[in-house]
Amino acid sequence: MASAHVNGHSNGTAPNGAPEAKKQILINAFDMSTIGHLSPGQWKNPADKSATKRKLQYWIDLAKLLERGGINALFLADTYGGYDTYQEAWTTASGELPNGRSLIPPL
Repeated sequence: MASAHVNGHSNGTAPNGAPEAKKQILINAFDMSTIGHLSPGQWKNPADKSATKRKLQYWIDLAKLLERGGINALFLADTYGGYDTYQEAWTTASGELPNGRSLIPPL
């Protein structure tokens, strides 16, 4: 018997009668080459390691942590330029800098 689709949902079998494969959830992590993306002030937390992003060991430790957690990918965010100014020039008073200026050692 063919798979019956009700409101776009199948009954768990493919049209050929074989069981449908379960969908897999992929989990990605996010990092940005700045000391405080959307959580300003976290650099004060003793557990924060963002100040060591220019060192290879930061990326090795992060890779091990993500692998241990079963994370599928790491998205490295960046931007094409500095954001708007606050009081002075964007180079001294902008958020989310250095945005890619510090190279990731393993790359």
